[in-house]
Amino acid sequence: MRSWVNHVPLPPRAVRRIATALEPWRYERLYGGFGVIESDAEEAVRRSLSRYLLWLSDDAPVDD
Repeated sequence: MRSWVNHVPLPPRAVRRIATALEPWRYERLYGGFGVIESDAEEAVRRSLSRYLLWLSDDAPVDD
């Protein structure tokens, strides 16, 4: 997740705050600037947030 305007990475604390803010909401679809996730959007967002936090850590896999 990067700021669209300037592509500055969000700090881990901000990503965790987003995840916490979304927890009470249940949703199936997600409409965005690059298309629509028709089903299981809640899980897709959860995976994306987890992946982003992993990338911010030293444990992220490195592609050769």
